[in-house]
Amino acid sequence: MNTWLHIGKNYLKLFVFWILLFDFQRILFSIHNWDKLDSISFGEWLLTFVYSLRLDIATAAYLSVLPLIVLCIGLILERKWMRMVFFYVLIFEALIVSFIHAGEVNAYTEWNHKLTSRVFMHLANPDEVFRTADYLMTFLFFIYVGIEMLVVWLVYKWLFKNPINLFVETLTRWMKLGLAFITFLVLGAFSFLVARGGWQQIPINIDSAYFSKKYVVNDISVNSAYFFANSYMLYLRSDIDHLMPKIDPVLAQKIVK
Repeated sequence: MNTWLHIGKNYLKLFVFWILLFDFQRILFSIHNWDKLDSISFGEWLLTFVYSLRLDIATAAYLSVLPLIVLCIGLILERKWMRMVFFYVLIFEALIVSFIHAGEVNAYTEWNHKLTSRVFMHLANPDEVFRTADYLMTFLFFIYVGIEMLVVWLVYKWLFKNPINLFVETLTRWMKLGLAFITFLVLGAFSFLVARGGWQQIPINIDSAYFSKKYVVNDISVNSAYFFANSYMLYLRSDIDHLMPKIDPVLAQKIVK
């Protein structure tokens, strides 16, 4: 029973970890793009932290799956390095989220919208990216990533200050496997339910964070990692060849002439 409580406690801490990071990113975004918030009241800005909660929790559910797998493996293996695996998995995910957000903060000044898969068109020619981006933008990108990772480290040390050790010596190997499987099945199903936003017929989407007629307010409210991942999925599904008409090469040459 203590093992169940311990893993459940650490699993819930993962959600707190991500939500605190997401909220800090909103503050950082607002500071960098302060000139775009002139027409926004302080109360309206505070509401972004309220209306963003559902999408933040859904994003946290997705990001908590890999750490959950590590926690379940920790039920089976008596290895101190499992704690380090848990830490590095969490740091790796946080680094990706920080890269997305730091890129968005800088790009928003020029693009006036959140970071999308459009970035891959630019990354196809990275030399052009560094030529067109001024030194300040490049500098701020790495500074923001560093600041966010510092926050990640501090929040991690605060939430997971006690060593994560789930190994149960009194159980047989098959009992440990069964316990790990049941734990992952229950918490994995819960993660799936939270990620889709509940039992409703239509899963949660970006619109759930919209509440204002001002696009900047909605952009602050919408989770950056969720928005980018959703854009990336649409990017993978798209095939521009299907949109191009088929034409005989000889006929095409005649038309050109």
